[in-house]
Amino acid sequence: MNKTVRVGILCLFLYLSFAGLAFAQVTVAGVSKADSFSYKCVLNGSHNPSSYWPDWLPERNQSSWDVTVVDVNDSRISYELQILLVNGTKESFLTQYLDLFSGGSNGQNYLFFVPSSLNLGARVYPGSDTYFVNNTVTRSYASEQRETNHVSFSSASALWNMYFDKKTGVMVELSQTSIDGVGTFSLKITNSSAWLVSNAPTSPSASLSTSPTTLQSTPPSTSPSMSPSTSTSASPSTTNSSPSPLVPEFPSAAILVLAMSATLTAIVVLKRQTMNKKRQSRHAS
Repeated sequence: MNKTVRVGILCLFLYLSFAGLAFAQVTVAGVSKADSFSYKCVLNGSHNPSSYWPDWLPERNQSSWDVTVVDVNDSRISYELQILLVNGTKESFLTQYLDLFSGGSNGQNYLFFVPSSLNLGARVYPGSDTYFVNNTVTRSYASEQRETNHVSFSSASALWNMYFDKKTGVMVELSQTSIDGVGTFSLKITNSSAWLVSNAPTSPSASLSTSPTTLQSTPPSTSPSMSPSTSTSASPSTTNSSPSPLVPEFPSAAILVLAMSATLTAIVVLKRQTMNKKRQSRHAS
C-alpha cells in the first residue's frame, strides 16, 4: 500500500470520526403531538424601535403565547403559534417546523424546543456548533422542582439567557437584554400539558443571570429572532416584521457527503504531489 493511499484512508477515518461526534449525541424529542405550552411575554425598560427593538415588539407586552405541537417526525417538530394581545387581538401563524439535529427551521428559529435529556456541555443542536448547555440547575416551573438546562450567549446587540426543561426539551424561560442593558424581552412558561405548571415566582437563587457560567456558548452569527415572518394574521391591524436570517438547516447526510468529498480531494492532491516529486527526481538524475 503506497503512501498516498495510506494518507487517504487516514483522512477518511478522521473525517468520519468528526462526523461521528455529531451522530454520537442522540437526538430525541421529548414532546408528543398535541402537547401545548403557554408563555407570558413581558417587556421591561426602554424598547425604542429606532435603536434595537423591532417596531412589532412594544404592542406585544403582556401578551400570551400559545405553542401547540402539530407533529413529531424523528428529529423534526412541527408546531403552531398563537399570540393573544392585551387588546383582545389574536394572531395565528402558519405551521412551522424545527429540526432538533440541525436547528434548521422553515420560519423563525424561536428555540422553543431542544432535544430531551441534554447534559452539561452538550450541543443544543448536534448538527450545529452555535449553542451549548452551560449548566444544569433546579428551578421552579411546576409543582415540583425541575431539572433545567441553562443556555447563555451574546450577539452583537443582545445578551441571551434561556432555560429548557431537561426531561422534555421545552423552553421554559427566555430573557433577551439589549447590549446597552436598557431593555429586556422575556418569555416565561405559564401552562403546560406535559406537567403541572406553578405560577409561583422563581426562587431567588435561580434568577436569570448574565454572570459567567461553566461553559460559554459560541456567539451565533445570526441570533434567534422573536418575530414570526411566516405568519398569517387573523387581524388586519397586526404588524408583520421583516424576515431575519435563519439558522441554516444542515441535514445529517450532508456531513458524510462533505467528508467523502474532502477525502477524495485530499487523495487527488497527495497523488499529484507524489507524481511531481517523481518527475523532479527523474529530471535531477
